Amino acid sequence: MVASASASADGWAAAGTAGTSRARTSDSSTERIRGKVPELDEGLLGTTDGSLVPHETVEQILRSTSLCRSQGSPLGPRSTGDAMCSPTGQDLGHSCDVEDLVQELLQTQDGVVSRRQLVALGMKDVEIVRRLRRREWKRIHPGVYVNHTGPPTWRQRAWAAVLYHWPAALAGDSAMHVHKVRGYEPRQNAPIEVCVDRVRNVKRRPGIVVRQHARFTTLCHMELDPPRERLEHAALGVASRKRRLDASVGVLADLVQDRRTTPGRLLAALAQRTRLRHRALLVAVLSDVASGVHSVLEHRYLVDVERAHGLPVGRRQRRVSIDGKTTYRDVEYRRQALMVELDGLLAHSATEDQWQDLERDVDTVITGGLTLRPGWIHVLEPCRLARAIATVLQARGWAGSITPCSADCRAFSAPGSENALQTA
Repeated sequence: MVASASASADGWAAAGTAGTSRARTSDSSTERIRGKVPELDEGLLGTTDGSLVPHETVEQILRSTSLCRSQGSPLGPRSTGDAMCSPTGQDLGHSCDVEDLVQELLQTQDGVVSRRQLVALGMKDVEIVRRLRRREWKRIHPGVYVNHTGPPTWRQRAWAAVLYHWPAALAGDSAMHVHKVRGYEPRQNAPIEVCVDRVRNVKRRPGIVVRQHARFTTLCHMELDPPRERLEHAALGVASRKRRLDASVGVLADLVQDRRTTPGRLLAALAQRTRLRHRALLVAVLSDVASGVHSVLEHRYLVDVERAHGLPVGRRQRRVSIDGKTTYRDVEYRRQALMVELDGLLAHSATEDQWQDLERDVDTVITGGLTLRPGWIHVLEPCRLARAIATVLQARGWAGSITPCSADCRAFSAPGSENALQTA
């Protein structure tokens, strides 16, 4: 028989055996504890969905946490050995201490744990209250605690957000950070992004941004610590929420350039996200990335200069070897022996990179080629740059003509354009 405190009066249930004196006096004990720990009125011990007893069985909870991995057994062996323990601390062949399990879980989860997990391991609510009263633990969210009273670290805030909305996983910028993608170091006090299933009715919480996906577990690594969106899905989510096309291109191109993923993987992930914002635009962007566009600057050149003005299609990221060193051509017009190397603000800044640029230009001249190095200042005037590229291409044998990008295309007002053949 299980004795419980009055839920309507106390907001929480203290579980125990009916044969103990603590269970017989649970109502009066609860009132005394509530008077000393006012946080109980705010749902200190209550689960995040408002229920007093976890809906899942103990085995389901342990299977879904980082404490137990599925390795042949429904519960999985403990990381400290082969001894198996029941969640209530009963011996299953070897002695098991609940405190050891709790400490192992805290270590796995960066010092953060939920009431649901503690109850599953056999800890009673009165013990949780005792640790809170002694300031051994502190509440981060209702039903989620950290094992110190100082400011939580970013990873502890991330774990707390995941456990508060469990089952959940880190999403967006937060997922990119734990995947160790450069440029996604979290800002101070920035909210934690998590994703949950689309069918859930989510209770919002300050400091947490919740995104809902259909079949979200298939989009996430639920087995990692902490659980997180798969890299491709996290990147697509971040790119879809950018306000400018350049920013979306930058998110995806940087991942491909850093060899963290491939355009094929991103397109395969995009095929699963049929309701993603700006999906059609992202398909077009990924097609450009697949063709060899490795930066925002290169994408701007491809769309605004080359395509918009009818220039021949250049070959991108061709691998070449110079004196045993491997390098890549940004854009190569092979028939005209013209190389276009796009120098962005962050590119080619190191001394060694500058030497490689010079050696590459020398090699191009020796083989009868020519290298042009436009930067942002040139690409931001695409019509004028298109006129310049077209002039060089025509001088080196291109029989085509530049096409105006619009009725007021500035390519035909650029210096030296008076002899240009207007085909539109």
